[in-house]
Amino acid sequence: MAKDIEKRGRPKLEVSKEVRVQFRFTQDELKAIDSYVKKHKFGSRSALVRQAIKEKITQLDAFRDA
Repeated sequence: MAKDIEKRGRPKLEVSKEVRVQFRFTQDELKAIDSYVKKHKFGSRSALVRQAIKEKITQLDAFRDA
């Protein structure tokens, strides 16, 4: 009977450029993020954080090139 059971688990990662990153925020920071998400109609917290990071990197790159 045990031989009939297929093993299941997390699928193997494909070659991908996507990497998962985790952040910890305080409750006050989350309230501010949620407020901004609602006010500016972002799809999610993640979308806001991604955009904020991309914009910050762009700003930093402008100073490095100078």
